[in-house]
Order: sequence, then structure tokens, then C-alpha cells
Amino acid sequence: MALSANKGTQVDISGLMAHIADFSKLFGKSQAVVLKRQAALFCEDMLKYSRPFDGKTPGGGLLDGAQQHGMENVNNSIVHIFRPLAYATGEQVAAIGRYDVFKTYQKAKNANVITKSRWSVFQRKYDKGGKALPFINAGDISAMRALHTSLRVDGGRGGLKQSAWESKEPFAIVESDKDMKTLILEKQKDVGKLKSPYWYAAQQLDEKIKGKKWVQNAEGRGDAIAERKESDPLLPEFTVGNRIGGKAGNDNFVKLAINHRAFAMRSAMVYEMKKQKLTLWERSAATLNTSQYFTLA
Repeated sequence: MALSANKGTQVDISGLMAHIADFSKLFGKSQAVVLKRQAALFCEDMLKYSRPFDGKTPGGGLLDGAQQHGMENVNNSIVHIFRPLAYATGEQVAAIGRYDVFKTYQKAKNANVITKSRWSVFQRKYDKGGKALPFINAGDISAMRALHTSLRVDGGRGGLKQSAWESKEPFAIVESDKDMKTLILEKQKDVGKLKSPYWYAAQQLDEKIKGKKWVQNAEGRGDAIAERKESDPLLPEFTVGNRIGGKAGNDNFVKLAINHRAFAMRSAMVYEMKKQKLTLWERSAATLNTSQYFTLA
């Protein structure tokens, strides 16, 4: 009869600790050693289960396309928020109500004659009494940065808020599209910052995990959570996490990572039991706490 690890099984904290207990017993290691290693591997899992992903599927956070996807998200968010003056509508320009903005707009449109009388005609034609969008002068990157931050989740460090993505209108008109490119390049350097505290949490436990350079953003070091209590060998505790906003994702991603960690442990246990050629009785004894997560067929 073959023993296999159940896939797609939901595991809570008590279930995860049952895995730790059986894993420690089967591999002949102390729970402190197993807990510390599994805590670090959970950090690696969170690198996979926190944004950006390769595509939209959770779990692809360390695949080759994940960084590129994050950079594209940055580009798309900034293009969504800001509109270059040259591409503004007549109604948007008229609502701003500034002659200097009108002149710059007309120059961008290659107008031959720009006068205050034409500005008056323009206003009569396009001013519909709509709300004026903020106008950001060329070079004012700080104003663009502040607006972009205010529209993001996770304390201004995550993706755009859903309400911002759903907006049919931009949130500001910018004089220079070059400033948009500058902000895009600046923010693309931050891709991976939300993940990086998990990388540093594992390092603070003196454990090695897999992680590419872009998820090792040094600015995330201070947001890493790595606490260890090993004075009582019978009750060791290891706490890992990420102080940034919503922990670089949400509770659902954390649950996915926990389930993945438990499945990885079960798979390793099955492999070890087969390697040791344990009898059915020995296998049952080894998986006493986690028997419900295995299938014997």
C-alpha cells in the first residue's frame, strides 16, 4: 500500500504545528531546529505568494517574469493617474482656468496664434463647469510622487487602490510627459521592496533561502520581523513577518503560503518514509498527528 501527501488541503496553525511535530520525530531533529528552518522557508514561500507575481497566479512571485510584471504595473499605474497636458481634453484645460496652461497646451498642439482673446473663445467653448484637475508644473516630481503615494495601498507602498484603478479620469494633468517617465523609472527601482522584508527575516534567523537580487532591496531590512525564543527547548518560538502595510499581500496569501509549507513538509515526509522503507505500522506511528493529511491507497 502506498502513502501519498494530500494536495490542496487547508491547514490552520494547529495543523501546521502537527506537521512540525511529526516532521521532527520522523527526521530525528529537535522541534527548535525544524521550526527555525520551516519559519525561514515560510519566508521564501511569502516571496512567492506576495506581489508582484508572474502573471495573476499567486505563487509565481519568484518566477522570471514577476519582476517585469511589477515594473509594468508601475508604468501602468502612473500612466493611469497622470495625463500629459498635450493629451488633455479641451474641457480639462478650460477647467484649470489658467492662461499660462492654455498657452503651453496650444504650443503642444502647434497653434500658430495664441492670444488672450483666443483663450476667451476657448473658455466659452470648452468650460462646462467641471471640476478642475490639479495641474503639476514641469519639474515638480515631488508633487507627482505625493499624489501617486496617496492612491496606493499598504501605506503608499503597494499597488493602486481599487477605486483609483476604476477611475475613468486621470487624477492630475502634468505639464511634462518627461516627468512621468522620470517618476516611472524611480518607482520601478522599488519593485521587490514589499517582498524584501521576508528575505531579511530569514537572514536574521541565520537561514539561507532562495531569492533573486531584486527581492533583496536593502530598504526592506528595517521592516523585517524575526523573533526567536529558544531558552526553553521544549517550547521554542520563531516569529517571522513583514511590517509593510498589509504584509505585502493579504491574509489569503498568507494562508496559501501556510498550506504550501505544510504540503512541502508532507511531501518530504513521504519521500523519507519510502527511503527508509517503513512498514505500514511505522508509517502510521510517524504520522500520528497528521494522519488526516495523508492518503493510504
